[in-house]
Amino acid sequence: MKLSSESITNAFNLRRFKELVIQCIVSKNRISDIRETIGSYNNNFKLIYEITDNDENNIDGLLINLEDLNSENLITIEQYLISSKKSKEIILDLCGISKSRDNRELILSFINRYDIDIIKGTKEEIFSLISGQKYYKTVLDDKYRDFSRKNDTILVIEDKNYWITDGYSEFTIDIEEDLLHDKNLDDILIGLIVATTAFCDKKEQRVEAILLAITIFEISKRLSLQRIEIDGFEEDIKKYLLQSIACLNSKDICSLSNIGYRFKR
Repeated sequence: MKLSSESITNAFNLRRFKELVIQCIVSKNRISDIRETIGSYNNNFKLIYEITDNDENNIDGLLINLEDLNSENLITIEQYLISSKKSKEIILDLCGISKSRDNRELILSFINRYDIDIIKGTKEEIFSLISGQKYYKTVLDDKYRDFSRKNDTILVIEDKNYWITDGYSEFTIDIEEDLLHDKNLDDILIGLIVATTAFCDKKEQRVEAILLAITIFEISKRLSLQRIEIDGFEEDIKKYLLQSIACLNSKDICSLSNIGYRFKR
C-alpha cells in the first residue's frame, strides 16, 4: 500500500495554520538532533526543554525519553501531567528501559495510569516492557497487539523492519539496511514522529502520521546514501538527511512509499 497524495498534502498543510509547540523531556545530548529534525519538517515551531508549572503555552506534543529516567523525575512528570489541564499528545521513547527490572515496572505503572498515545522502541525494548505481564496469547505479534489494545496506545517497533499497530491494524515499512545500525539517527526519526503526529486528534490520524514520518525518514536515508556515493562524505549523513527531509514533497513521498498492511481482530 502507498500513502495517498491527499493524506500527505493534508499533513503538510497543517504546518501552515499554527505554531507547533513541543515539550521534550530527554537527555541534553539528544535535544539538538530532535530540534533540528522538527525544524527541517516544520520551521514554525517552539521547543520547550523543561517542565514549568506556569507554562502559558498550549502544548501540542510531549516527548518523554526513558534513558535517564528514574522514580524521582518520573514523579515530577506525573505531578505535571496531573496539574496540567491542557490537552497534549504523549509519546514515550523506550530507550533505556532494559537497564533494570525496576525501571520496567516503573514505566508499566506509568502507562497504566496515563493515556500514552504512542510508544516507540526496538523489538528488545518493547519485549522488555511487556514480558512481565501475563498474556493468554502465545505468538509475540499477538502479545504486541494485545498490549496496544489494552493500553489504547500505538506501538512503533523497530526490528528488521518497522512494525506499527494500534491493536487491530498492522503496518510494516522496510528499513534501509545500510544505515540500520547507526544509532545516531534515532533522534531524527523520533523528531519526525513528534513533528508529524502532534497536530493529530484521533488515533487513526496518528497512525497515518507515523507512517508518513517513517516513510520520510527512509526515503531521506535512501537519497542521502545516493549523495554519499557521489560525494564520498559519509560523515555528512546527518546533514544530508535533514536537507532531504526539508525538500521532500507530497508527490515524491506518494510515489516512493511502500507500506505493508494487515488487519486482525
